[in-house]
Amino acid sequence: MYTQALKIAAIIAILFFSGFASAQSYVFLDEDGKEVSAEAFGEKCDSNLLFNCTVIKQTKKLVVAQIRFKQKFGKISTQEMDQVRKLLRKDSGRELEKEKTLLISYYDSLADFKASKKMHDSLEKKFIDQYKNNADQYKKDYKSEKVEYFIDFSREIFDDKIKDFVKDKNRCKKKFEKRFNVNVLFMHADNVVKEKQYSNFDWIQDRGVINTVFIKNDLQNPFISKKVRFLVIKPDGEYFISNNHFNENTKILKKLLKNKDWSDYKEDYKKSLYGNIMGEGLFKRKPKRSHERHCF
Repeated sequence: MYTQALKIAAIIAILFFSGFASAQSYVFLDEDGKEVSAEAFGEKCDSNLLFNCTVIKQTKKLVVAQIRFKQKFGKISTQEMDQVRKLLRKDSGRELEKEKTLLISYYDSLADFKASKKMHDSLEKKFIDQYKNNADQYKKDYKSEKVEYFIDFSREIFDDKIKDFVKDKNRCKKKFEKRFNVNVLFMHADNVVKEKQYSNFDWIQDRGVINTVFIKNDLQNPFISKKVRFLVIKPDGEYFISNNHFNENTKILKKLLKNKDWSDYKEDYKKSLYGNIMGEGLFKRKPKRSHERHCF
């Protein structure tokens, strides 16, 4: 919980030490959209791994921070489900059988060479500057006169990474569709032109359906942001949505795809929200700092 505590401290610092501090009003909202004190907000934010606290609005006169969910269950109507499937059929060119669950892997942006190169160069410069300012300490820690942190970055390296991504995700899609009664789709919210970089890979550009139908980003149905990592939608419209990279995501996905009845998992979720800080049942978290690789 150390990282989460640091994040809460950072939010409070942003709120109270911004350039407009004397002129601003501060509003803290819990996960139900109800106003709470700053102290209660901070305590609750640090009480659960499924909570994420963020500033959702900031002007010269007002700052609003809210507790939102990293993962949650929900359900859409049969009519909405039919509309979603119809749209995805059209955009994907696939049949998407009505009796199959949909597993959507979502990306806010696609890879861009110029942007990646700019980020690489910026990070490399920061590291070099940091090294120059702390050269003696680095030499002591690494027992070397020269510290190399970044590898070269080129168009060839970028293209190879794209190829690795395509190979890995196509493998994941094949594995999950063979093992479970599911259609796997890869969606993005970026410019469709960027899809051309991904040879032999099927993207679907999100035309707003994910945000409109599943991430109703308002105070009554809060979610961390318009971003989502994966979405599981059963034929009856019941769904599970996640925007966080937990090491347990693969376990969660396999359980949800294997079992039609999610009642027990919903109970685990409720207990994890307001019970054990490290989660219960399906949502029990292991205290690991490193991220394990997984398909979705």
